[in-house]
Amino acid sequence: MHGSKLPLTVWFWASYLMATHSNGISARQIGRQLGLGSNKSAWLLCANLRRAMVSPARALSSGLVEVDETQISWVHRVFSNLKTWALGVYHGLRRKDLQSYLDKFVFRFNRRRDPRAAFRTLLGIGAAIQPANTKMSISPEPQG
Repeated sequence: MHGSKLPLTVWFWASYLMATHSNGISARQIGRQLGLGSNKSAWLLCANLRRAMVSPARALSSGLVEVDETQISWVHRVFSNLKTWALGVYHGLRRKDLQSYLDKFVFRFNRRRDPRAAFRTLLGIGAAIQPANTKMSISPEPQG
């Protein structure tokens, strides 16, 4: 939000929509709902909010992931939800943006039972991270 030409109310509404919209919401939809002048403005706003969906204190996973066979149906459900969400909201994803969108999916999935908590968490992380410039917003890797 720091240094943005957008009013604070636009940031709050966009944060609320991204955190609570039941099926997820694209930058184009946010741009239309909030009356933003260009798709670029909407995309940069959403890119900054997606960046705020990643806690700087998170530990990145690496290596082999083992799954208990009794949870296989649950794992399939998560990947099915991910695929449905990505195709339904974005109609395809570019490889360079994939991590950002996966971070958004994980953020929303982990808070799916309480959208208000998702909104509060998004604002909390957004206030705690360093302000992003345009280059950081379009970077394919999250800046920690």
